[in-house]
Amino acid sequence: MRSVCQPKYFDEAVKQITLIYRHTHDPKTVLCYHGWDETRSRPWANKATGASPEFWGRAMGWYVMAMADVMDWLPADHGGRKEVLPIFQSQCQSLLKYQDRDTGMWYQIVDKPSAPKNYVETSCSLMFAHAMARGAQRGRLAPEYREHALRAARDVLNRQVDLLAGNRMDIRGMVQVGSLGGDGGFYDYHVSVPVVTNDQKSIGAFMHLSMALSEIANPAGAARSRRLKRRRLSRGPLPQLQIAGTPIRKKTNHRSTARGGSADGHQPWRVTAMPIAPHCAHQTSCRKNTI
Repeated sequence: MRSVCQPKYFDEAVKQITLIYRHTHDPKTVLCYHGWDETRSRPWANKATGASPEFWGRAMGWYVMAMADVMDWLPADHGGRKEVLPIFQSQCQSLLKYQDRDTGMWYQIVDKPSAPKNYVETSCSLMFAHAMARGAQRGRLAPEYREHALRAARDVLNRQVDLLAGNRMDIRGMVQVGSLGGDGGFYDYHVSVPVVTNDQKSIGAFMHLSMALSEIANPAGAARSRRLKRRRLSRGPLPQLQIAGTPIRKKTNHRSTARGGSADGHQPWRVTAMPIAPHCAHQTSCRKNTI
C-alpha cells in the first residue's frame, strides 16, 4: 500500500482521468465514448476527434467507479481534486437521464434504449449504482443519487440474480466483453457479443456496490470500513455484507450438474461472505479498456 500511495501515482491517476475525458467527452450527451485513438487510424475512430462511435455502458462504468475510488485516496490538498470531482459529478448527472424507467438499470449502449437488440446490462448497472452510492455517501453527490443507486440495486437483484441452494447465487445478464480490436467498437458488434452469467466483472461490481450500500445503511461502520481499506486484513472471518430488506426471487428450476455447476456450464457464486479487499487509486486504470 505504501509503495503506491505516492504523489507520482496520485498525479498519474488524475492525468488518466482528465486525458480520457478530454478526448472522449461528448458535449451533447455529456457522456464519454468507449475509447479514443490518437492516430485516428482504427476503423471506428472519428477522423476529426479519434473517438469511438458508441457510449458503451461498461467502459463508462469503469470510469465512474475509478473516479469514486480515486476521490477516496487523493489527499485533501491535491490540486487534482478540483479537476476530477466536476468530471465525476457531470458523468453521474448525465447517467441519470438514461436510467431505464421500467427496470432501473442502464442499457448496453447507454444512449440508445430503443435501438434494435439493445438490452439492459447488469455489469454497467452495478458499476453506475456503486459510483452513485459512494458519491452520495461521501457527500460528493446530492442525496437523491442514493435513491437511484438503491433502485438499480433492487432491480438487478430482482431481475438478474437467482438464489440457489447452498448459499449460492447466479448473476445474469452481463456482456462478456467489449473490444476495440478487429470488428469491435461499432453498435452491431456491441449488441452481438454473448451475454453471460457470473462474469467476474459483474461479481466485483456487485461486491463494491454491496460495500457502498452497507456504509449507507450503517454510517457508524463507514469509518471503520475506510480504515480497513488502508491496511491489509488479517486472516480470519470475513465481514458479512447484505442489502437488507431487498426481496430477491428464488430460482426453483435451476438444473445443477454433478460438479456443482449449472446446465449451461457456468459456476454458481458462493456468497456466504464478501471480503473487503484493499485497493488504491492506481489499481483501476482509467483508460477505456476492452473488458
